[in-house]
Amino acid sequence: MSYIIGVDIGGTKISVVIARKSGSILEKYVLSTQVKKNAERSINDILSTIKMLLKKWKAEKQLEAIGVGVPGAIDPVEGVISQSPNLPGWAGIPIGKLLQRTFHVPIFLDNDANVACLGEKFFGSGKGLKDFIYITVSTGVGGGIVANGRLLHGARGYAGEIGHMVVHPNGRKCNCGKCGCIEAHASGTAIAKIAQERLRTLSAAQRKRSKLWKVAKEINRGLNAYDVEQAARAGDAMARAIYKEMGTDLGLGLSSMIQMFNPQAIIFGGGVMKAYPLFRSAMRKTLKQNVWTVPLRNCSFMRAKLGVRVADLGTIALVKENTRL
Repeated sequence: MSYIIGVDIGGTKISVVIARKSGSILEKYVLSTQVKKNAERSINDILSTIKMLLKKWKAEKQLEAIGVGVPGAIDPVEGVISQSPNLPGWAGIPIGKLLQRTFHVPIFLDNDANVACLGEKFFGSGKGLKDFIYITVSTGVGGGIVANGRLLHGARGYAGEIGHMVVHPNGRKCNCGKCGCIEAHASGTAIAKIAQERLRTLSAAQRKRSKLWKVAKEINRGLNAYDVEQAARAGDAMARAIYKEMGTDLGLGLSSMIQMFNPQAIIFGGGVMKAYPLFRSAMRKTLKQNVWTVPLRNCSFMRAKLGVRVADLGTIALVKENTRL
């Protein structure tokens, strides 16, 4: 009987699971992520937790492999985090080699969006599809590309960075340093920033009529995308316009992806997709304007199925993608 260990490393927490190859998760532990000079402490916590789980399940000799998901750019060949804004202090840490040296099994490392994509491929909406694009719209925008049944990595693991496709050459500044990325225009973070900027331009009379302004005044924090969504659903003109623009920008990026890869489906994940009805029309209109009829007609649009389980199941799927399990 074989076991798989999955490790999902996030900016604030780390999830470690022990599972069967079927995707059945037997147990899960959640750790706090240490950054900067304390990154080594998190690595030691991960090693200790894996050892504990293997001992508890008497799985030391039945461990087949370990899958690791990390936010940011990954070198899957070297098993190194190349760069990650959400994990300061982790760049260059050879986490793959550290795990392999301790447990003597194959270690598979990939970025969190690719891992989520694989989760949907093996256990979710992508099951049975050979060509699809997974896109997650949340705090940021990420994604993965499955072509002819395999996850596309590119020469050094940077393929599928959908959020950093430029849709406006002179557009908003992105955290990656470029201007006009999809992430800078269509992510949850971008929606909130745009709303805050536009609220500052309202006249006194406009503020009295604005539901979004009322929401902003009532909360003791900055706006988030959910606040903008609720205002839009309540009929606020500014909030609805922001989501319409977001749909157009997302549609521009997806137009290029569909034209280039001719996928069977686009699978949407991430918290911002709860607002899909607010930007669906603008996105579909943009797609019709920019994509040839046949590839668009043969591309289905699906919601991701795994929800909050996607990261854990994705680490298991990462092992399945790279082995014959």
